[in-house]
Amino acid sequence: MEIYKGSPENIYFRNYLEGVLANITDTVTATISGDSITGSPVSLSVTKVEDGVYRATIPATATAEEGEITAVWSYSTLTVSQTYTVVTPYVETYDLLSICPSGTSWDDIKYSELYARNKINGVTGQSFGKFTSSESAQGKGTDYLLLPKRILSINKLYKNNVLVIDIDGDTNTFGEDVMVSPSKYSIVIDRDYDVIEHRQTGIIYRGGAFREEDSFIVNGLYGWDSVPSDISSCAKELVSDYWCKDNTWRESYVSKIKAGDWQAEFSSDVFTGTGNSYVDLILTDYIWINMVVI
Repeated sequence: MEIYKGSPENIYFRNYLEGVLANITDTVTATISGDSITGSPVSLSVTKVEDGVYRATIPATATAEEGEITAVWSYSTLTVSQTYTVVTPYVETYDLLSICPSGTSWDDIKYSELYARNKINGVTGQSFGKFTSSESAQGKGTDYLLLPKRILSINKLYKNNVLVIDIDGDTNTFGEDVMVSPSKYSIVIDRDYDVIEHRQTGIIYRGGAFREEDSFIVNGLYGWDSVPSDISSCAKELVSDYWCKDNTWRESYVSKIKAGDWQAEFSSDVFTGTGNSYVDLILTDYIWINMVVI
């Protein structure tokens, strides 16, 4: 189950007895813990909504960062755990409400956004939220280290599972300063030169700091500071397609359509993207290709 980043969310516990909702005679309590919660689990206020159904609200402070939240419901001597994933939506709530048909449930509205988000992530090979992660990469004998995800800032660098740089701890045994590359898809050595001068042998080209025989783990903040406007626009188009599929022929790779018996011919490209040619054209600039980008 998903919760939108930075938003409060109601969560529910349903108690069934032989398939029928049944009241709990003891007091029901709920606590949450997660990536944005420091210290002990946080207690939530629990309200009985109807027979056998109990509700608590996860505050926005607990959904400040992407990650997981675990809710634990307790009564008598029993505990039940529920896990939620905090995600960054590609369409703002007020836009979703304007696109989706009137009377649509919140769960169905969120599912349509998930549908669009998964389509976009699948085509581009990346996600557009912001999250803390540790990503592994193998050295290539160069002064840049290509990462599998877009990085915003570096916290720690491990070389062969040994901590060599800790930005917060002001530690650096790597021998070089590192920084995020302009493209944000790699980290690079922070220096203005690639040669050194030896007084006896003359000029020597410096070897790559990220050696081929070394493996690295880069802990840092990954993703995007905010969802790009292009991605939000594409998500809106796909949410609209989800609810109004019969109104999107011109965007759905229909190369030939015949009235009467309704004979339609689709372009082969319909199977390679989102199903919407307009969206696929925009997403071209965001497709992740595992190549040298510094």
